[in-house]
Amino acid sequence: MGRFNCVASIVLLGPAMRETASRLLDADSSPPVVRDATCLTSAAPLGTGGALLRIASVSVEQVSVVLREYLSAVPALLGDDPWARRW
Repeated sequence: MGRFNCVASIVLLGPAMRETASRLLDADSSPPVVRDATCLTSAAPLGTGGALLRIASVSVEQVSVVLREYLSAVPALLGDDPWARRW
């Protein structure tokens, strides 16, 4: 995987995730190209209102930061912050 040590694939489906998926697709529609970037993201539409988010990064911590940013609506949907406690 070259310089990347961590990859993640996140599938967003269902009515509760429709707005988050749409926002994610809009935000990732034209990411700037940075030579030797330490984190790459890609978003693709899935079905009606869903999205597939893919992340490749040099570290788990960086993937965690990107996930929290893109999935900022998840704590409100769950009624708890899944990133507040770590294993």
